Amino acid sequence: MLNLKEKYFLIAKNKFKFNIKQLYWKKKNSAARDAGKIVMRHRGGSLKKKLFILDYFNCYWNTFAYVYNFKYDANRTTLICTLIYTTGVFSYTLAINGIGLGSILSIGPYAKLSPGNTTFLKNIKINCKISLIQGSLFSKSIYVRSNGTYGLLLKKSKYSITIKMPSGILKNFTKFSTATIGTIFNFNYLLFRYKKAGYHRLKGFRPVVRGVATNPVDHPFGGGEGKKSKKSVSMSPWGKLIRGKKTSKKRN
Repeated sequence: MLNLKEKYFLIAKNKFKFNIKQLYWKKKNSAARDAGKIVMRHRGGSLKKKLFILDYFNCYWNTFAYVYNFKYDANRTTLICTLIYTTGVFSYTLAINGIGLGSILSIGPYAKLSPGNTTFLKNIKINCKISLIQGSLFSKSIYVRSNGTYGLLLKKSKYSITIKMPSGILKNFTKFSTATIGTIFNFNYLLFRYKKAGYHRLKGFRPVVRGVATNPVDHPFGGGEGKKSKKSVSMSPWGKLIRGKKTSKKRN
């Protein structure tokens, strides 16, 4: 008799090459342009990237999933992992801290409260760290998806559940919204140091020029002889104040 992990491995061996190519496509490099016009300066010249399709909707409910491998995604700071479901279907999802190669994850209302499992918020205990939270029923997971973040379940009531978000805000969700147990993986991302300027260029970032060193048509500080700057308030290239001016509205 084959155990569960050996069965998953046979499914992966037979169907991996067929299904996995449907889960990504080549990302078009627009160089921060919209209809040919530059909408964000100092961008362009990056390497070619693959755009992976991640399952944020929890499409395969009441199933088990086998962690086949981990992948690096150039479009995000976290690692992603390949899941194989009991039906033989593949999907990508964000990696959770505490799971490894060969781990079996449970997705459904009766899932255990262990890292990587997905279930309803009403089944999760108080003070439990969660991530990939649904905004409402049947919507995709839009909260707590950044690297190393987690939400904290604080309070349960008859109709709603209160969660402390990574920003510190308390937010209410419905009981039937889903969430994944654990924190988002890849904490070492913040410790990474760029070894040379060429590495940053391959990421798509071009050099930034000081406003004083530009021409008069390109910046309010441009023009003049030598390095002397004008005695004026700091401005953006479009003449707007960049220091001391409030940019966000007060929250209710």
